[in-house]
Amino acid sequence: MDWFHQFRTDENQALKDFYRLYRKDCLAFIKRKFGLSQEDAIDVFQNSVLILYHNTATGKLTQLSSDLKPYLYGIIRLKALEYARSISRTIYPEDLQTTLASIPDSPVAEESGLVTLLKALLPKLGTACRHLLEMFYYKEMSISEIAKGSDYSGTDSVKTQKYKCMKKLQTMILEHISIKGREI
Repeated sequence: MDWFHQFRTDENQALKDFYRLYRKDCLAFIKRKFGLSQEDAIDVFQNSVLILYHNTATGKLTQLSSDLKPYLYGIIRLKALEYARSISRTIYPEDLQTTLASIPDSPVAEESGLVTLLKALLPKLGTACRHLLEMFYYKEMSISEIAKGSDYSGTDSVKTQKYKCMKKLQTMILEHISIKGREI
């Protein structure tokens, strides 16, 4: 079907037809690939269809060598990753920092999903990162105390390394969420 022609001649009907045709497959793809809930998957799909429509209506997209489906999937991928980044901002820094600081004190019966996940991921983080994060969050050492008592060249070096370790942990959490298809 020539969607470009359809969007130009009867945009409302073309949008309805396009939406109905691709909705089911796209929602399954979004939920499977990115582990989003049904509601979040619908939001990502709807935003992606609107972007595709806007690109065709404004002339930014006038033709493709194949169907619009791969183009739509590309938009979906970008929107889903953008959504995942927004979720990660919600996790960081307060929730994760608070949880990291409370790991040793959490009774096993009352562990949250994030505590359990962190206990599983921290050993995989690497000795240097794990040690740095434990000093900062569990032992509540300041950046300058960590710099003085370790091989770091200064406080800026500790801050940079702490940031890198947190980003690595954040990536591991997001990968776990997308693989397991569930939220913390």
